[in-house]
Amino acid sequence: MMRLTKIITAFALMIAAGGANAQSFFVEVDAGYGFSNASQEIDYNSVTNDNGTTTSWSDELIAGSFGKGINMGLNLGYMFNENFGAGLNMNYLMGATYEFSYSYTAVGYNSSTTGTYKANMTRIMPSLIVQGSGEIAPYARLGIVLGMGSKVVYDEDYSNSNGDTEKYIYEVNEGLAMGTSAEVGVNVKFSENLSFIACLRGVNMNWSPNHGVLTTYNVNGIDVLPLLTTRDKEAVYLDEVSGTSPSTPNESQPDEQLRFYLPFSSIGFNIGVRYTL
Repeated sequence: MMRLTKIITAFALMIAAGGANAQSFFVEVDAGYGFSNASQEIDYNSVTNDNGTTTSWSDELIAGSFGKGINMGLNLGYMFNENFGAGLNMNYLMGATYEFSYSYTAVGYNSSTTGTYKANMTRIMPSLIVQGSGEIAPYARLGIVLGMGSKVVYDEDYSNSNGDTEKYIYEVNEGLAMGTSAEVGVNVKFSENLSFIACLRGVNMNWSPNHGVLTTYNVNGIDVLPLLTTRDKEAVYLDEVSGTSPSTPNESQPDEQLRFYLPFSSIGFNIGVRYTL
């Protein structure tokens, strides 16, 4: 314990010794794209054909992460000295769209279902910064990620050869996500205050929604959402669900369902500018 205390004290003195004139606040604006990492199953594509004698089908997995997509950020930071600092990244993720389709063809009848999944999330990323010296300075950041204001929207359209149609939109939301982030990049100075930044950033995170709600339900062009009960339209996701049978559910309350987790991990690149105050 004494040895650890000495190491921490020496580290603190090293930061303090960086010189008061090397301390600085900075503001960054950046944008980039993240690719799927630690992918999981999202849905599948399916084609079925029934000729009256035999039935054939083909299914194709759709895997990925809802962390895939465009992100934009505003970063605030403070350098204790030239080489060590801390930052706070406020980042908005506009997730990529995942598309799926199911089709069924038989003698005298066919049906088709198409749909999409799309996510967004506001991410807060506090981090520690280690940066090199010079006009072209490599740097690394390591921190945690807090995801809030998260939402995944499921949008489905169904039609068949009898002229029937359905439109269905379901949204899961609420709940705090936690994960980790790591970043390596380079800081290229244009002037004393302005510099260009480019980095490779990885985020490791899953998210579990607390709530789900059916926001659109049309049948043959008619809005039938007002005809549904609260239990039909809403759900709350819990770690434990119990009940008795037979029982009469409360239709004025959301349905209780077991919690599930959605992937939000990504790895990608960001570019931006830093202004040192």
